[in-house]
Amino acid sequence: MISLQDGSVKALVGGERDPMNLFAYGDVDGKGVDAKLQHPLGVAMFGEDQVAVADSYNHKVKLINPSTKTCTTILGQGEPGNRCGSATDAAFNEPGGLALDPTGQYLYIADTNNHSIKVYDLSTKEVAEFPVIFPTLTELDCTDSLPQPVFKRLTPARAELVTLEQLNLLEGQLLLCHLNIQLPEHWHLTEGAPSAWQIWLEDDVTECESPAKGSLTDLVHQPWLEFRGRRTGKTDIKLECMLYYCDDIGTCRMKGLVFVQPVVIFKRDAHPSTESVQSDFTYLVQ
Repeated sequence: MISLQDGSVKALVGGERDPMNLFAYGDVDGKGVDAKLQHPLGVAMFGEDQVAVADSYNHKVKLINPSTKTCTTILGQGEPGNRCGSATDAAFNEPGGLALDPTGQYLYIADTNNHSIKVYDLSTKEVAEFPVIFPTLTELDCTDSLPQPVFKRLTPARAELVTLEQLNLLEGQLLLCHLNIQLPEHWHLTEGAPSAWQIWLEDDVTECESPAKGSLTDLVHQPWLEFRGRRTGKTDIKLECMLYYCDDIGTCRMKGLVFVQPVVIFKRDAHPSTESVQSDFTYLVQ
């Protein structure tokens, strides 16, 4: 128990007077150090002056009174099981987490090894399984309702931005982008280090028709990237690079770069150009 007044920490129940005894565990209701628990995990307020604790390895939920330092079993059999019903009959398998609902009537129990959530009704003293129902695709209005994958950046937030001159494309026109990073003389990419690049598109105004990511093993064979305008609009094509490089005497550095290529897509006319547009993502590392 932690005192919010002076920050002191005191033992409440379980353990032993000798804090170095790592084998002072068991399954005993009682007071202070006479009570024994094994791998207790989640705790939750229980009423105004008591605390429920998930006594995980004893497969129980116990109730602690901080004022009297007493510990009493309220749920569980002391051995693994998976059974709902009355408080005296319910069984769990390593319960791990607890939460009391705002009304104070229901105690939610994460029944870890049974892969389920159980609910203890404090008024009826009954345990029931909490149904967790995931919608199927046919129950959703459209696939846009599904959670979208989170974009994971290669570069840190402080990476240098290299903004290029705006390019104009027609719907369906091809944009070829060439990565052209140059290191100073006597410097080279670090062998075995994960130098890499990846495309960063934030909308569907353009689409990438080449691989969206790759590694950089040398600066002789740097990638050509293909994009195509899908619809009218304005967007930024971003290409981020993470570089690890060393000089001939063993001094090594790292650098993050984000190229930003502004693009405006216009509507096709009656005779659109079939020629591709090219952009060079050039940068000389200093």
